[in-house]
This record gives sequence, structure tokens and C-alpha cells, in this order.
Amino acid sequence: MVVRQAGDQSAAGLAVAQLRAALERGELMPGQHVRQEPWAAKLGVSRVAIREALPVLAAEGRLDHEPNRGYFVKRPCDADIEQIFLIRRLIEPEIIKTIDWPDGESLARLEAHSSSSVAAAEAGDLAAALEHSRDFMFGVWDLSQATVLVAEARRLWSMSEPSLAALSTHPIARSGLATSLRRRLPRLMALLADRDRDGLAAQVAADLTAAPDSKPRALPKASDA
Repeated sequence: MVVRQAGDQSAAGLAVAQLRAALERGELMPGQHVRQEPWAAKLGVSRVAIREALPVLAAEGRLDHEPNRGYFVKRPCDADIEQIFLIRRLIEPEIIKTIDWPDGESLARLEAHSSSSVAAAEAGDLAAALEHSRDFMFGVWDLSQATVLVAEARRLWSMSEPSLAALSTHPIARSGLATSLRRRLPRLMALLADRDRDGLAAQVAADLTAAPDSKPRALPKASDA
């Protein structure tokens, strides 16, 4: 039996968080090989920490494991993307129907995420815009006691992120994604502040139907570097 030191566990946790952030920023593209040695050097952790982090990210649906080859950023096919958004359209409005309305402090925190996402989108920093958008929606979901639905919604959101990361790196798609973020979050924030539950649930469903990353597409090939 191998006994892990606390430092090893914290290094692996750090590697998971930093690799997850790299995926969300689009530093790792769909289909790209996640090589242990260069990422260990880049993140300042051991290869053991990277090796332990990769199965965690695979379990989240962000990576695929190929025996004798290693881990690759998941490349969702058109059918996968369609199914993910179909389930999200079913689940996320139901979560909205169960939320408790936020108090002043929580509402201010959500407003900060919404405003930061819009500002980042306007500045062309889509990685930051997507991060704040995720924090906004996760913050809304945290107002719900429907923990099973929320956990599944978070998992499906993670599975959607490779598609978002791919969009955020291509000029034509970037424009549509930035426009979507600038319009969507202020609408959701206004409905939340007005405590319009039906309107908020309907808007979430409509946004998921119109989301630029919900439509099937051939994602660009990534190099194996």
C-alpha cells in the first residue's frame, strides 16, 4: 500500500485546478495530447502530481484516456454536443424553479460576476468572460436545494467547456460568443433581481437553445505537440 504525503495530495489538487483552468482558457484544445513532463514543468509540480490529476479530469469528462498513448483533451462529436445541450435544457430551468431568492450580499456577488463577464467580453478576453459566466451560473444554482440536479448540471457544464474553448480561439466564432455573453447575463441578472422565477427559467431555456456552442460543428484539429 502506497502512503501519500499531504504535500503530494495538495500538489495533485493544484495540478487539477490549474489544468482545469488551462482547459477553460483554451490553452489545451480538443484532441490535444496532455503530456506530463511539459505540464509538470509549466505548473511547477512533479510528474506524479500531473499523473494523478489526469484521471480526475478524465472523470469530469474533460479528457479521454487512450491506453498506451495517454490523455487527450476530449473532442465532443456533434451528437455529444446536441445531447449535452438537450439535457441541459431540461435540467437547468428546473433548478431555477427551486432556488431561494438571494439576499443583498449574494445578489451583489452575482452582479459582480455578471458585470465582470460582460466587461471581459467587451475587452476581448473571452477566457475571463467565460470564467465569470460560469461563476455567475454556479452561484445561481447554489441557491437551490436540488443538489442532485445541480451536481449533474455542473458535470454537463464541464463537458460543454471544450466546445466553448474551441469557439473562443477562432475569430468568427469569438464574435458570436462575445455577443451572446454581453446580452445574456444582464437579462438573467435583471430577472433575478425582479424575482421573476418563470421568466428566469424561460430565459435560461431560451439561452441554451440559442447558445452558439450548442450547434453541431466540426471542431478544429489540434496539433499533438
